[in-house]
Amino acid sequence: MLPEALGYDRATIIFSPDGRLIQVEYAKEAASSGTPVIGVTYKNGVILMAIKKNPYGKLLILESVQKIYKIESHIGCGITGYLSDGRVLVNVAREKALNHKAIYGERISIEKLVKDLGDYMQVFTQYGGLRPFGVAMLLASYEDKPYLYLLEPSGMYFSFRAIAIGKNADKANKVLEEGYKEGMNLREAVKLAIEALKEAVKNEEIKKDEIELVIIDKEGFRPEDISKYW
Repeated sequence: MLPEALGYDRATIIFSPDGRLIQVEYAKEAASSGTPVIGVTYKNGVILMAIKKNPYGKLLILESVQKIYKIESHIGCGITGYLSDGRVLVNVAREKALNHKAIYGERISIEKLVKDLGDYMQVFTQYGGLRPFGVAMLLASYEDKPYLYLLEPSGMYFSFRAIAIGKNADKANKVLEEGYKEGMNLREAVKLAIEALKEAVKNEEIKKDEIELVIIDKEGFRPEDISKYW
């Protein structure tokens, strides 16, 4: 518990005297404790990279652990924090994308989807009996150009050229800030993401089969083998 909460965390709808929603801050802490997810835009697309940790031992089928999801043919999503919360939001995003296509006869834009999903998440911060989603999300798309958005548990969203979320994101983001260049190609973007990921889990062993890599470009959403770049 935050030392200054003093009972103001008992409901989502209670503001602390300094104007904070403590439950939302708890949700952000939950999101920041998950394994890292990294997004990097490059000249012709955007990549999402995540690390999957095995909490159950040798008998777990690692392919059953998923942190990057396909929302639409041109939109992908990486999640960190409570993955069960994230799967709910992935399904909501998919439903919104399908509804938009059925009504308007065209694919939903990433900006529209992020706004609608952010509005949905924000509702869970303003009614009693609900709690914020304990997950942060990176949504990526290639339309007329590459797009990368961070969606926070509060429903706030921001656009980035490159960003890391999850545990030790500050260390990974420092690598991204120092290494990012406009007009990078795919290989350079993946190499930068790997470097940032290694910095975030510096004292842990990383295995190639624990890393998810997805490319989103003119061809759409497509998983990629990390071994080509490792």
